[in-house]
Amino acid sequence: MKVQVISDSTAYLPNEIIDKYQIKIVPLNVHFDGEVFKEGTHYSNREYYDKLRQSSSFPTTSQPSAGEFFEVFQELEPDTEALAILLSSKISGTYQSAYMAREMMAEQSRHIHL
Repeated sequence: MKVQVISDSTAYLPNEIIDKYQIKIVPLNVHFDGEVFKEGTHYSNREYYDKLRQSSSFPTTSQPSAGEFFEVFQELEPDTEALAILLSSKISGTYQSAYMAREMMAEQSRHIHL
């Protein structure tokens, strides 16, 4: 049995670890100075912190949609179990989005552990 690890972008895993273990990352959305972008995909760390220093506003995040998790879950091979390690449900709706996506996958006999 193969196991696929899935996480969200708040894990801040180094690229070396993501690549070595083929971890799938579902990014949160960042809302900053009128822009919305996927965390970790739009700015380098240096660019992001430069923007943060220069801005008078503070960024916020929003959870990935259930559809974004569904797309990742659909990519799983049929004989693969998934372990999703996500941001706490007490501070974000990320877990709820993943839960909804898992429910949409129920008929496909996928084993997705949250």
